[in-house]
Amino acid sequence: MRHHFWISLVMALTASAAQQGVANTAPVLTDTVVGQFLTVSNNASSAQQDLLQQTFQVRFPISVITVGDAMNYLLSTTGYHLVHDAQNYPWAERMMDRPLPMAQKSLGPMTLEEGLQTLAGSDFQMIEDRVNRLIAFRVKPSLGDLYDPLIAVRNH
Repeated sequence: MRHHFWISLVMALTASAAQQGVANTAPVLTDTVVGQFLTVSNNASSAQQDLLQQTFQVRFPISVITVGDAMNYLLSTTGYHLVHDAQNYPWAERMMDRPLPMAQKSLGPMTLEEGLQTLAGSDFQMIEDRVNRLIAFRVKPSLGDLYDPLIAVRNH
């Protein structure tokens, strides 16, 4: 008898909601249970949305000799590529050809953006082309025409 009462109540509430224009939709799940005490979000992580924010820790293999090799190694699984533009950014090209410092043979944990900037050094500015997934470096504009030949030519 009680069973019929509850069924009748649920049917009445459902009919009432339908008459009021309330859609009978399932709730949107924002988390998925993956264990007895563990749930995960059903959204893309920030590292999946912004690839340069993924965290890494690495000890470079012996084949990584230059700063450019290290940058290419870090970018190898990200979908990003390093741009070599010796004509417009000759100092960045020289920086990439320098030997990888012993202190940087292992990096992390840090974000990919921090790792690339660490390898480049504080005098370089990272340029990201998100559309084409390209990374380039140039000497920071604050250093002026001391290092940037394009600025030096325009000023003379």
